[in-house]
Amino acid sequence: MAINVSEYQHTLAMELRPLIGQLQEAFVRRPVPPDWEVPATEIEGLWVRTGMWMSDALHALTMSLPALFRDPGLSGTAAPATARARVASVSKDVETLIVVFHGLWAWRFPRELSDGQPVMSAVVERPLRDILEVLEKVVAAIERPEEALAKCGSDRIEFNLTLGSTEEIAAFSRWAERLGSPFRRSLPAPRGKDGCSWTSLAIAFALGYWIGD
Repeated sequence: MAINVSEYQHTLAMELRPLIGQLQEAFVRRPVPPDWEVPATEIEGLWVRTGMWMSDALHALTMSLPALFRDPGLSGTAAPATARARVASVSKDVETLIVVFHGLWAWRFPRELSDGQPVMSAVVERPLRDILEVLEKVVAAIERPEEALAKCGSDRIEFNLTLGSTEEIAAFSRWAERLGSPFRRSLPAPRGKDGCSWTSLAIAFALGYWIGD
């Protein structure tokens, strides 16, 4: 039995590789905080803005990521241009998250709050790492389909991705609770404009292959 990976899927893997590299680089080339410290009173505002920006980006990703694996790609009839356009859409949304992630490190927290910077950063880093992991698995499945199908025992491979940072948000809230004024209260989880917490968003992928003689 031979596995026929469509031209769409070949193009998808090729186009995803630069995005994977961009994500990997985002973690090792984050900005170095400047010498000057931001006032402690600015940190809560930074947290709220981070939540709004992330909500917008993650909401967009719940639409752009599943589009990579809809019928045109699975049927093997989609033009490579479709794959390029869809990856470009995902890349734009991922780049927004990277900007938010790097933006947190463009600030220098006051010395007495410096331990909170990596805690806040982890909230943004979690979905970026989860997206990276899934994209790496997708490319591996396309490039080595026999191996991928042998593992799952089916001509359908499912990838599950939860876009959220529930544990990281809880850790940041615990950090905030331990502080005195002006951070005595627990800060709320970031929420979108519609009031829905993006920590509950989830999407699922399915990547199919034609099996022939």
